[in-house]
Amino acid sequence: MIKNFTLFFLFIVFPFYGQVLNTVVVTASKKQGAFKDCSLSSCNYFESFGDEISYSDGTGGQSDTKNARYLFEHPGFNNDKIRKIILEISISKIFQSTAVDAGMSIKMPNSSCNSSLAWSGFINQQTLYSCNQNGTSIFQNGIGTGNTSATTFFLSIYDKNATGFIGQTINYFTPGSDSFTFSFHPLVGGVQIHSAKVHITYEGTAPVPVVPATPTLTATAAGASGVSLTWNAVANATGYEIQTCSNQQIGIVSGTTYLVSGLSSATSYGYKIRARNSTVSSAFSACKYATTLSDCNSAITSVTPEVYSYSQLSGVVTYKWHPVTQANFYRVYRCETNQLLGETTATEFIFTPKQLKPGESYSIKVVAVDYCSGGATYLSKTSACSYVHLVKCVSNEFPENAIYATVEAGNVTLRWPHVYPYGNYVYQIFNCATLQMIGNTYETSLALGNLPVGTTSYMIRTKGCEASPVSPLSSCYEVVIGSGVNKEATANLLHKQELLNGIVADDSQSFNDSLSIDESGSRENGAGLLVYPNPSEDNITVTIPKEFLGGQLALYDLYNKMIWKNDNIRAAAETIEVKQLPAGIYFLSVRIQGRTLMARVVRK
Repeated sequence: MIKNFTLFFLFIVFPFYGQVLNTVVVTASKKQGAFKDCSLSSCNYFESFGDEISYSDGTGGQSDTKNARYLFEHPGFNNDKIRKIILEISISKIFQSTAVDAGMSIKMPNSSCNSSLAWSGFINQQTLYSCNQNGTSIFQNGIGTGNTSATTFFLSIYDKNATGFIGQTINYFTPGSDSFTFSFHPLVGGVQIHSAKVHITYEGTAPVPVVPATPTLTATAAGASGVSLTWNAVANATGYEIQTCSNQQIGIVSGTTYLVSGLSSATSYGYKIRARNSTVSSAFSACKYATTLSDCNSAITSVTPEVYSYSQLSGVVTYKWHPVTQANFYRVYRCETNQLLGETTATEFIFTPKQLKPGESYSIKVVAVDYCSGGATYLSKTSACSYVHLVKCVSNEFPENAIYATVEAGNVTLRWPHVYPYGNYVYQIFNCATLQMIGNTYETSLALGNLPVGTTSYMIRTKGCEASPVSPLSSCYEVVIGSGVNKEATANLLHKQELLNGIVADDSQSFNDSLSIDESGSRENGAGLLVYPNPSEDNITVTIPKEFLGGQLALYDLYNKMIWKNDNIRAAAETIEVKQLPAGIYFLSVRIQGRTLMARVVRK
């Protein structure tokens, strides 16, 4: 009696040196059954469905016999790469009246049979039956069952690392083929095959994991109880993992948006995200925070914010006010113009020197805003105007011995102290050798970048309001590239202050004042640029002396940034459009063979 023919085989794949093992599950792609009928004086052969393996009398008699073969295809690797085969097969007993268990053998048909018998079309059923019956046994004891309901077995058909019978199966395979065939022939009674598949472990190459990029996350409040998260899709990602900034898992999604709900109102929440695929994940994004809106009411409308503090330090003016409990943010207005200066969640507002115009006064007023989850907006009363800050309109003489420089690997930064008393000054910096203004700044430093090795001299002056004169120029100071040494220049450079005052004149001078300078810095009389109309709102026309034709004409702003140029002047007059420029002072420069002509232009 055949019973309990096999055991369940649990296998673990271990990597071999220089090899990677992969496992696939392959279901039988084709099956063919043969039916031998010997009930008459001679035997006849017919086609059967292939899912019944049996003797008709159920006792082992061979008057009627059915067997079959099953094809397992595994494209992507050949049989000689196979390390292990587990056959997963579900069977049941057919003949319920017999007392014996049903059983069948598992064989590998001879290679000649597989190559000569097609899997479709007309085939010789007697040849098929013979091949299925006479193949090489690959499961030594066969398999059987006494159950009439389907029972699943896991049979170890081949293991390359095993010794004995189980290690020989591969010898019967065609090495270069990407398929193999099992045949099933009855031993006792009848067996019904419900399904058949194989688990194949084979030698392969490890796929190179592709790490997706880190997404960029944005978090915004979604009412009083939610935060909306959005991010960009990244290549090689199949999903996105969302966590709180305290590493609590939120979820894994395939899209690029997520709504976190059920949150408390008026509370800050932080989140991070990373992209992932089947093998690896990206780094987490930076944490992004959002504060849920408050469930507000109109209570804020009876509150008046109070601006309680004013301070000024190094030209920076700061106003502060007391916080309003119901406020999500504050709107800050300038009292003099009623202009909205900005919105802030802080309880202070800062004017930097660049925002303050000399000669004008500044004060602010504040409105608290309560933005509710339902979309309503409630405003507080407007605060009283703050303390008035009057920006001084002065221009003191720039102190001597003030410029110094830091030099690191040739990168030069000029530095100087603030002029006292503090006001909103513009500092103008000039190259002593060329008399060219190299920068205009409200700060007390100017980065010059990487200068060539050698000595360059600089001088500086201040300017307050547009109506005020500039201060005298400081003495020239040398910067020696490479040593970091800064020292006062010799006196023969100081005569160029007069020359420079003629180039960058104060507002009392004619707008068409111009100057010609040769390569050494000497002044040439009688040469000049004529610019008209000047001031202008739209276009200016520049007349070019004929000796400068073929040279370069360029327009600079007060920071010495070139904003327009013509590298090859061909006409005696050039028209330049200035209507797109902000109102202010600009400089024209025409250069040829070491000679320079300059003129000031006013865009009104």
